[in-house]
Amino acid sequence: MNEPFMILASFYQLPAGLLNSGSSVISWAWYLLIGLLGVLGCWLGYRSRLSEIVNRHEVS
Repeated sequence: MNEPFMILASFYQLPAGLLNSGSSVISWAWYLLIGLLGVLGCWLGYRSRLSEIVNRHEVS
């Protein structure tokens, strides 16, 4: 009688544990995504400025 209840309790604890570890993974993924977007934005801004500078030198 006690053993199936323990198995059931551990079965219900497993999703909670996965959810806790998943939330830390999700926050880590968000930081990674924000960092990548920041790097991509800086890189695109740098490229557009670089092409502007190159075009300015070619014109003059």
